[in-house]
Amino acid sequence: MAGKAIDLTGKQFGRLAVIERVGTDKNGKATWFCKCECGNSAIVNAHNLRCGDAKSCGCLRKETVAKSREIYHFDGTNIARIRSHNLAKNNTSGVKGISFDKKRQKYVAQIRFRSRGIFLGRYSDINDAISARKEAEEKYFKPAIEAYKSSKEGV
Repeated sequence: MAGKAIDLTGKQFGRLAVIERVGTDKNGKATWFCKCECGNSAIVNAHNLRCGDAKSCGCLRKETVAKSREIYHFDGTNIARIRSHNLAKNNTSGVKGISFDKKRQKYVAQIRFRSRGIFLGRYSDINDAISARKEAEEKYFKPAIEAYKSSKEGV
């Protein structure tokens, strides 16, 4: 049994000011027409407003992404990503940039740099693939990180 919807008219949630209730969504949650501080509007369900999932019309996320790009992107390179040692969820080799090609029964070494994939070769021994990846990191990542650091020193 659903309870009575709480009137959110006039309340502020992040950048969103609630103007009026416009109906219910497919899950039976009350939906509200909101005006964002940036001037845009959005229709948001009450749950997302009250729990903090909705804070703007989407402008806040765009600003955050833009700020992140400004801080961590340099010369077409995502510095945070290349410095990260996190493995992809589907990684089975345990080493970043190394996968196993079942069809050829070889380890594949690769690296992403400036938004493009660079194939480093196929190897019978995983250690050879790891060495190729480490050499590529030195070749591509090290100069980019050094240039990034140098550019930030003058700031």
